[in-house]
Amino acid sequence: MDLAREYVQTYNLPPSYLISLQTFAALRNAIDHNSHRGAYPIAEPISEIVDEIQRIQEKIKAPPLVLDLLPRMQVYSVDLQEEVSTALEYVRRFDFSQLPVYDSGRYAGILTTNTIARWLAQQMVDAKEHRNAKISEVMQFREPSDCAVLADLDLTAADAIHQLAHGGPQDGAVNALILTANGSPTDRPIRVIAAYDVPLLTSALKFE
Repeated sequence: MDLAREYVQTYNLPPSYLISLQTFAALRNAIDHNSHRGAYPIAEPISEIVDEIQRIQEKIKAPPLVLDLLPRMQVYSVDLQEEVSTALEYVRRFDFSQLPVYDSGRYAGILTTNTIARWLAQQMVDAKEHRNAKISEVMQFREPSDCAVLADLDLTAADAIHQLAHGGPQDGAVNALILTANGSPTDRPIRVIAAYDVPLLTSALKFE
């Protein structure tokens, strides 16, 4: 039982996995350590249970990868020295709510629409012209919760869900995961994974 709990926690598997693994462990113990009059096992799994064991085994041995589950997308990013109008155009054209930000080819953070809104509010207070402002100016209005996590191509669905919920400061949620070839700050983004992707990732982990 403890081994099943440790395994589920280590690989960030859903609670349903733990319930099933503990149930299977109890069934295994009943079959292996108990018998009726020393001749027959006290319990025997029905075919449906055997099928379920096989399905969860497949999910554990070959966990679904995020890149295999989510549709391909064109990822747009901005540089700290670009004008904010570039970011605003991406928001307008593609309805993005967050954009990866780079500084001379190195990851520098995530630009969210919340950050842009806070920056615009300050521009209105100060009556400043904002069209030609740089991304670096806008990024100063980030809050600690405006963050993303870099991940490599081996990211599993279970790990992605866990990172979205607990990958931020003080074990908090993050705005997005930025999938790159090796999870390096110098890699270009391949896929941005956000909260709207969670239902599809969760569905892939079901084994019923």
